[in-house]
Amino acid sequence: MKAEDIINWGELSRHLSGSRYTVRKNKIPKLHADIINEMLKYIDVVLNNKNIGEKLCKTNNLYYIQCGYVGNALCWWRPEGKGYTTNINEAGKYSEQEAKEQAKRRIDDVAWRCDYIDKNDKAHKVVIDAQYIDYAKSFRGRKK
Repeated sequence: MKAEDIINWGELSRHLSGSRYTVRKNKIPKLHADIINEMLKYIDVVLNNKNIGEKLCKTNNLYYIQCGYVGNALCWWRPEGKGYTTNINEAGKYSEQEAKEQAKRRIDDVAWRCDYIDKNDKAHKVVIDAQYIDYAKSFRGRKK
């Protein structure tokens, strides 16, 4: 049995693109190829079930890539390096090789193991993003 054969491609497509017809077993858009290929690797590991713990550890070496700061908040590259975010839930996860290649391109970028960042509860904070705040719903003190 292959990983491709047990996936509900219509539901996966709806989840990734909003349409049940965008992503197909034989037609994976480049935009979604990396995440789907990563998912297929994990499914294959489970299906093969040979030394599953060891294999999961090897495939779980993923990295967030820090590209700077906004105040005290770390900035992360989004998936595929398409912009940046301070929200770790929107950050891209990169293979060790991708992280090393990025570090060669941009000396200020820092790769952090995902498992370290994800488990560091002290570092996780709730941030209010000003671009989504309607200032008409606020009031300020009087101007002189």
